[in-house]
Amino acid sequence: MRLPFARLAFALTAGIAVAAGVACGGDDSDSGDTDDERAVRQLFEQQLALFRAGDFDALYANYSQDFRAQCSQDDLVESITAAGLIADRLSFEDVRVAVDGDRANVTYTTVYDGDPTGQVEEDSPDVYTRSGGRWYDELDAHTHC
Repeated sequence: MRLPFARLAFALTAGIAVAAGVACGGDDSDSGDTDDERAVRQLFEQQLALFRAGDFDALYANYSQDFRAQCSQDDLVESITAAGLIADRLSFEDVRVAVDGDRANVTYTTVYDGDPTGQVEEDSPDVYTRSGGRWYDELDAHTHC
């Protein structure tokens, strides 16, 4: 099921270092992840941190070229703000990353104000792609124009 609110652009993207204090709850331990799975998970987590910080420049920079060709930064920010979500109330649980070559699918449960509000499942996952050795957000349940 796709979530009903505008895609948050959690970039889910600006570099692959995890920002301090980002929490994805649930049983999404990355202890068994491969290097690629860890890199995508870190990017996913960083996107939430960037959204919470309101750093939309950094967030936008981590979307793929294909995404950016279809969606300007202004349009992305407008879709995020139109959702009316309060960043500190948003979290994710049961985050799963599956890498196949230069594509990674991410599934999870979205939680808002402590209550599960939807699931991003295997039949319609968030998609990350690798280009030039770096992972980018290609498509996610919270970000669109």
